[in-house]
Amino acid sequence: MGKDHYSNAIAKLRFPLIVAVVLIHCNISDYNVAAGHLYGYKWFRLVAIHLMAEVAVPAFFFISGYLLYANDVFTWNQYGLKLRKRVKSLLVPYLLWNTICFLLVVALQLMKPDFRLLLHKSVADMQLKDFFFIYWDLGQVENIAGRPGPLLGPLWFLKELMILVIASPLLCYPLKHFRWWWPLLLAALCVTPLPYQQTIIHDPASVLFFTLGMAFAASHISLDGLYRHRVPFTLLTLASMVLIVLAVVTPLMAWMPPLSRSILMNVAILVEQFSFIMAALAWVANRTTENDQKADSRSECKPCRWVERLRLAESSFFIFCMHPFVSSAFMNIAKRDLPLFHDSSLSILFVLLSVVVTVAICLMAFHVMRRCFPRLLSLLTGSRI
Repeated sequence: MGKDHYSNAIAKLRFPLIVAVVLIHCNISDYNVAAGHLYGYKWFRLVAIHLMAEVAVPAFFFISGYLLYANDVFTWNQYGLKLRKRVKSLLVPYLLWNTICFLLVVALQLMKPDFRLLLHKSVADMQLKDFFFIYWDLGQVENIAGRPGPLLGPLWFLKELMILVIASPLLCYPLKHFRWWWPLLLAALCVTPLPYQQTIIHDPASVLFFTLGMAFAASHISLDGLYRHRVPFTLLTLASMVLIVLAVVTPLMAWMPPLSRSILMNVAILVEQFSFIMAALAWVANRTTENDQKADSRSECKPCRWVERLRLAESSFFIFCMHPFVSSAFMNIAKRDLPLFHDSSLSILFVLLSVVVTVAICLMAFHVMRRCFPRLLSLLTGSRI
């Protein structure tokens, strides 16, 4: 399967994966202790957020790694070309969105000097180096450990992706000589609880999934091949989910030493994430292939017009970058001790409503900008429109 076809199949997943990212950031238990202790909400958080939605991040790393050199043999000329393209598609939007966020903080602090929602420090107290660190490591600005991302928090993904693209020759070389042993070694490092400093790489699993994507591309593994294994991958996903749930809610592994228990849980999580991604790609590939075959045989069979008009795949990157500005309003509500956050059903409904409204507002903003400010939108999305 060619790169264009593979990109078309991957495009089917982009919008659902972005919705999953929004769901992660609408987890009210991070802001409301009462809701976090609700029995029903604990199950929702475990299954819907931790086991399903959080797969979106490694899935994006996998897709990015695959598309980096899909159908291309690594050369230094290709590497230079890829870097130039990523400047437009990653670096420029990264700088613009973080700058917009910083200017918003400045405006809000001018109106309300004690405003500390997005930046827990007064802009007037910032030193010269702090203006650099808001684009790299916000923890250095706020003197808070464990915050190695930029001012606009979710964009740590873009920061890490740019680092991986730059370091791709270091990942390609062992992949060329050791093939699948290289990602297996990275997987072993991920499941072993080794101490590491979160300064450059936020999560070592991102290196693993990015490398796995490159390995799939180098091995010319197509979605057509994955389609045949869609049922086994789905069953493996469900089995690993069940194991994780049992390990969390029952003393299933209480007899094991702490180190062994930690390694086994990390293995189960990686297997669940990998099999989930493979199953999703396999089912989407099936749908893409069937649609293409029908389009060839019956010209009147076209995609739904409303899906085309919404441009869900094209708007995904914009929604990813803009959603923190919208979802933060709902999370401010979640911080309050309201009666609805003492009921599991209402808390879950609030989260789902937050996701729907956030995505809808971002989607409307995308279409308004597409009509009124297309050039600015092109810069903000890295020419993805």
